[in-house]
Amino acid sequence: PGTDEPNQVLRALDDMQTKLRAEIERERLVAAENARIRQALDSVSSGVMVTDSDYRITYLNPALEKVLGNAEGDIRKDLPAFSLAAVRGASMDQFHKDPAHQREVLQKLTQTARTTITLGGHTFAMTLNPVTGGQDERIGTVAEWFDRTQEVGVEQEMQRMLSAVVSGQLAERIDLAGKSGFFAAMSAGVNRLADTTVEVVTRVKQVANEVHRGAAEISSGSANLSQRTEEQSSSLEETASSMEEMTTTVKQNADNAARADQLAVAARDQAEKGGI
Repeated sequence: PGTDEPNQVLRALDDMQTKLRAEIERERLVAAENARIRQALDSVSSGVMVTDSDYRITYLNPALEKVLGNAEGDIRKDLPAFSLAAVRGASMDQFHKDPAHQREVLQKLTQTARTTITLGGHTFAMTLNPVTGGQDERIGTVAEWFDRTQEVGVEQEMQRMLSAVVSGQLAERIDLAGKSGFFAAMSAGVNRLADTTVEVVTRVKQVANEVHRGAAEISSGSANLSQRTEEQSSSLEETASSMEEMTTTVKQNADNAARADQLAVAARDQAEKGGI
């Protein structure tokens, strides 16, 4: 029994070393996996923020750092204490004017939630998801940030332009300055559509003016024709009256001629009788 104790100790040490090597290998694999995940998050173009279970910010990817850095001065207009350098380790509540409400929303988060915040004139759309551990315990929150400032600005400009066009102000256009990519192309397309609308309206006005002018000419011609018709009708009436008078005169002359003929016949007869 005494000689067996060293062997037992050696076996225990060997088992411990085996377990330790397995644990080290497992931690190495986990670390490698975490490194791949962090590298992937560092490479994505959308902004990503991760917090721990107490909603302290533990990670910002370069894309989000760039967005917040560009807007830092404007964000201070609404949040005077904001500093990009102090974001890590700070509470996620700092981005909200009502931290208590935001904390309540995060605590109740069990699935994907979407919200929009406006800071210093910048509009950010956020997609929030809970992060859980192996026992489904809440270990943090991941938030995707999307800067919609330019998109919202284009939407507002488009709404103003369309409202102006509807009210008859056809010269209104979207300003292309400061726009790029999709938003520049969309704004230019809307401006071209407005230009086409102006051309169509101009042509319609021209056609309407020509129709109005033609209608006026037709109306004037109709009035002249009516006047000439009335004049001709009056002349016909006068001619008919003259014809009637002439007919009466001719009839009277015929009657007079007949009586004169009767008188001549009577005188001849009388003369003939007187000669006997």
